[in-house]
Amino acid sequence: SLTIPNLGYFLQISPINSLDIYRDSGLWGAKWQFKGHNQTNTFAMSLQAGYGAFSDTTEQNLSNTDYANSEHTIKQFQYGLSAGYVWQTNVAYISIIKNNYDVETELTNRHGNWTFNSKGSHTNAAVGLSSVNQGLEYGVEYTYQLADWKDSDGTDSAIGFKLGYRWK
Repeated sequence: SLTIPNLGYFLQISPINSLDIYRDSGLWGAKWQFKGHNQTNTFAMSLQAGYGAFSDTTEQNLSNTDYANSEHTIKQFQYGLSAGYVWQTNVAYISIIKNNYDVETELTNRHGNWTFNSKGSHTNAAVGLSSVNQGLEYGVEYTYQLADWKDSDGTDSAIGFKLGYRWK
């Protein structure tokens, strides 16, 4: 059986030449391709920035008298740079994207309420190959992530696949 543990979405519209507005799993952003827009067989570069705020709640009922509830409010600010080479049908690229997080957690249990604040960042370095023409859109990307938080840090890596439809 196929298990997909982390499935997200990405929507993008280009209202002005070389400027894209995107929605990426809860984050709104803009990307400006300042070099190589709508050109082939050329070097291309873009800058991007985004912001998102969302919250979630976790509830645990351990017994009739023992429980724990936590509410998380997460604010995310994203910025980055991408560079690549565009051929007739594909683009090969590298990207460096930094995400800064501000997280507020309110914990409630039978002993009272507490509020915790935490800040951290994730820096993603990615290399990928993606289609660029109208029609079936596909791609593959490898990402290496460095997490830097007050009380912990670490690294992770992932491979992702893209499948969709591109209206040009």
